[in-house]
Amino acid sequence: MAQSEKCCSSRRANLHNLVSISCRQTTRWSLPSVLLCNARSLSPKIDELCVSLLFHPTDFVAITESWLHADLPDSAITIDGYETYRKDRTDGRGGGVAAFINSSVLSKSLYNNQMPVAQVTSPSSPGICD
Repeated sequence: MAQSEKCCSSRRANLHNLVSISCRQTTRWSLPSVLLCNARSLSPKIDELCVSLLFHPTDFVAITESWLHADLPDSAITIDGYETYRKDRTDGRGGGVAAFINSSVLSKSLYNNQMPVAQVTSPSSPGICD
């Protein structure tokens, strides 16, 4: 089974929405890649995000307005090769944030005043993520 089929075997995604972007690296180190998205409900869009990250791997993915809730397990939004962090809105409808951090980036979950935070360290790029 191809990697794209494995990632989205039970999901549908529109591959025509993907665009190839090439960059020229001019230094010995590179800045981390970041994707920021105001999803307005992540759950029905997780397939397209999965396929997009398969073809365009990104270091950090930040999702606002995730609209996730406690009844939806992490396994419903897990993406292979990424650590999942989320903070659901507990009062009312909508809101919430989610983050996906590439497994190649060292990260761990911290809790500060009931707010989950992902601590990121990068031994290959000192000073960028410190």
